[in-house]
Amino acid sequence: MDDELMNTLRYLRLRGLLAHWDEYLTLAQKQDFSPVRLLRYVVEEECKTRQEHGRQLRLVRARIPELWRMETFPFARQPKPDKARTLLYARSMAAKRIRSGRCVARAIRRTDAIAFSA
Repeated sequence: MDDELMNTLRYLRLRGLLAHWDEYLTLAQKQDFSPVRLLRYVVEEECKTRQEHGRQLRLVRARIPELWRMETFPFARQPKPDKARTLLYARSMAAKRIRSGRCVARAIRRTDAIAFSA
């Protein structure tokens, strides 16, 4: 990758593409991607990277004292949330996002990482 392309990617804030440029080209050559398929793959990967980074920043800004995933949430210590109902709601919301056309990876991560504060 030349300096001009690196500067352009930095200016556009495409840091995921900048970090994984060689990997994407190697994968495209191995799997014989067409230019359209390569572009689509790169854009989807950048979307996933940005969404994950944004999620991490929101969790840090929320200053939640302890983060629980759905699997580790102590339902026994909390009187209000019903475990079955909460899990059903989380999965239905993920399915709704998938049907509405949002990024599939985002919906799956949301289901796995719903955070509750103690």
